[in-house]
Amino acid sequence: MPIGPARIAGWLARGARDLSRAPLASLAHGLVFTAIALLAAIGTAWVGFCWLVVRASVGSGAAAAGASPVGGVDALLHLFADERGAALFVAWLVAGGLVAAIVFAIGVVSVPMLLERHVPLRDAVLASVRVVGERPFTMALWAAVIMLATLVAAITVVGWVLVVPLLGHASWYAYRDLVGEGAPLAAASPAAR
Repeated sequence: MPIGPARIAGWLARGARDLSRAPLASLAHGLVFTAIALLAAIGTAWVGFCWLVVRASVGSGAAAAGASPVGGVDALLHLFADERGAALFVAWLVAGGLVAAIVFAIGVVSVPMLLERHVPLRDAVLASVRVVGERPFTMALWAAVIMLATLVAAITVVGWVLVVPLLGHASWYAYRDLVGEGAPLAAASPAAR
């Protein structure tokens, strides 16, 4: 059976079914994630990257200090208010999108594969990239669903408790469909051939 965009609803439905079968364990996982904020390091790195981009655009030293007497949020708002700032914002969005796409492509299959099988990291990453390359539209849609669910969870904060286990369960089913249950590594990764 071909794996197209319609399968995404099935992955989410099976993930919701698993969540309802083991609500305490699933929601506890979401609660731990919410409490620890496992993505804090990535967020901090992103803030640092943004600071470097803004610093490079505005400049540094006495010349920048004389050109922009305001600081903090006011300086950022002033920076994004002109054409140069709009271009910087677009570049920031594109850079963030590229980083997110790379992380998704190398992790969508490799993470569950590493948990299930004893395979080298290289083979798992190659299998993940291959899956994304073979089904670009379906995988882009799956990434968009994950992003939308993540944004909803971030807005509500408490939503992490439900969204994290739901996406975790659904991602497992996505992996099983994309790689094949019990498929030999040679079928999952061109590097193993």
